Amino acid sequence: MQKGYVKLISDLKDSILQSRYKAASLANREMLLLYYRVGLKLSDKVNQERWGSSIIQNISEDLQNELPGLRGFSYRNLKKMQQFAEEYPILPSLTAELDKSTNTEQITHSISFKSQINKLKELIISEFKSMESFIENIFLKIGFTHHMLLIDIIVTQYVFDLVSGICN
Repeated sequence: MQKGYVKLISDLKDSILQSRYKAASLANREMLLLYYRVGLKLSDKVNQERWGSSIIQNISEDLQNELPGLRGFSYRNLKKMQQFAEEYPILPSLTAELDKSTNTEQITHSISFKSQINKLKELIISEFKSMESFIENIFLKIGFTHHMLLIDIIVTQYVFDLVSGICN
């Protein structure tokens, strides 16, 4: 009976840990998609209506009033969500079914950034056979904070490259 009991405990522990990991992964995926949709809506609406950036502070405050105790939707975080959506132009086509009303055509990027994104798309498709596979198997498994860190690194490098090109 001792061996069977130890095995049962081990099996239960494995099941619990697997389920916890799966739940965390699914929650991360949904939060990432939510942050992307929020950022895209903010970006589109601010551009369409030509609102100033102070509107995002108002939106944050109104969300707090509508949903008391809401966390994660401060002015700073909403600005990060907006940046997240603007910096990842590869997602709109894949998230279009999530929000048909989103107008992603207003997101503009420099020509060199677009060419870098196109090279990234080609690499992803060659490795993963489809953008959808990349999004599901890699992109959505990276947390929002890590995406923002990657964006900061890329933007910093882009600015450095741009300034270096001007100065040379």
